[in-house]
Amino acid sequence: MEYVSTFKNRLIYIFRINDLQHSGCVKIGEATAPDGFSFQPNCKELNDAAKKRINSYTQTAGIRYELLHTEMTLYIKGGQVKSFNDKQVHDVLQRSGKE
Repeated sequence: MEYVSTFKNRLIYIFRINDLQHSGCVKIGEATAPDGFSFQPNCKELNDAAKKRINSYTQTAGIRYELLHTEMTLYIKGGQVKSFNDKQVHDVLQRSGKE
């Protein structure tokens, strides 16, 4: 029997829509990242993966956006590989008084 991992690398992205209606707002989301663990924040591979995800829900409406940041969600703590998701980022922001 062959073992198949269901683990997927994830990335966090932040973008904004530069119009009056969305002034001061940013969108934080997550997407599937390319395979690999050594991607630097905002590298081409992560930006491309984020744009693919963002385009999937903005392109048909003709929404123009500015990608501000991309970063892998993986980190090592206590010798174990861990990950976080966009909901956890939202929770931290809410506890910090940001909405």
